[in-house]
Amino acid sequence: MASSTMKTPLVSDMRNMHLQVDATNESWAKYSRGELTPQDFFFPSQLLGKDRVYVPHDKYEEDNEFPILDLSGCLLDHPSMGFVGQVGHGNDDELIAKKMVEAAEKWGFFGVMNHSVSLELITRLQAHARRFFNLPMEQKLKGGRTEKTRTGYVAGSPNFFPQKWWSEAMYLDWNPTQLQQFFERVWSQECDYHDIRADVLEYTAAMGKLAQRILSILAAGLGVNRNQFNRYFREESTSVLRINHYPPCPHPDKIEGLDEHRDPTLITILHQDDVGGLQILKDGKWVGIQPNPKTFIVNIGDILMMMSNERFQSVMHRAVTNSSKPRMSLVFACIPVDDDVITIPEKLVDSNHPAKFIPFTWKDFRKNIYCEDRVDIYCSLEEVVISN
Repeated sequence: MASSTMKTPLVSDMRNMHLQVDATNESWAKYSRGELTPQDFFFPSQLLGKDRVYVPHDKYEEDNEFPILDLSGCLLDHPSMGFVGQVGHGNDDELIAKKMVEAAEKWGFFGVMNHSVSLELITRLQAHARRFFNLPMEQKLKGGRTEKTRTGYVAGSPNFFPQKWWSEAMYLDWNPTQLQQFFERVWSQECDYHDIRADVLEYTAAMGKLAQRILSILAAGLGVNRNQFNRYFREESTSVLRINHYPPCPHPDKIEGLDEHRDPTLITILHQDDVGGLQILKDGKWVGIQPNPKTFIVNIGDILMMMSNERFQSVMHRAVTNSSKPRMSLVFACIPVDDDVITIPEKLVDSNHPAKFIPFTWKDFRKNIYCEDRVDIYCSLEEVVISN
């Protein structure tokens, strides 16, 4: 593998200290208090130096080109089989692995169906989330996320963001202690949060199993050890469930629920409700992904893109708003353990495909995401890319 010397970090620890986590000063909290108007959420084209191309929330990819993979015939790391080893044990293992790698290379996104996650569990979790988001703002802010915990309520975009999000969210750790502390701050009686706590733990456990299965299939499809990617994803990682809520918006052509971005993850697994809004950038055009309650949407994050030596794509995507219906999404971010050294598998590096990134840890990569008082993944990528 090619080697290089890590450059001086672009972001000092002092700058990171300026990025305070304070839900009371985030955009949706200010809007609820009447301190902001819808016009304050308009897309700031001049500030960001780019124009927003508006695509309605319910305009979807035509000709059914978006890849949807049926996992029912794939026995590779199926929950009922344990770890079965190599591609070929199931009738469709090799075909599914090939199709998943092709989707990761061409789209950076794909859907999975027949994934063994209970639809009833998903429905219950959505109902719990709606109950939370319907609470008064003052009560939700009692559970506001802090710098000491990843679990908590997020009332829109931080102050330092140039664009304000028309959305709110819950960040939910799969750590039972942090969940307990969060729900205790929001609800005083355990009977009010017992069921949501149990369902969050069940859902994150199911997402962890599905993430490991997908990572194993992707690794097998590349011809590397099936544990090459999922060994970085363990219970002690900083993986988190984010439940997004996008209220109806008076100006969907001028306001976004979540600005265009890429994910600094291994993979992200998303479930949409029946209201469209997820759009990805494909061949220079924004493409809507049609919701299906029985399907999860998986996207390749920057970490796995780098581990694949750029065989896989990590692509821009966004959440758009609409004027008539609230929208909700369940987003499981699969993130490595802080101190694991992330490298490119030797089989993916040769004279024709030299290594494009140096080894790094998630902790160092995350530290450099904050750049010029805003979130910018490219700052971290510049730290680990090997210049030609």
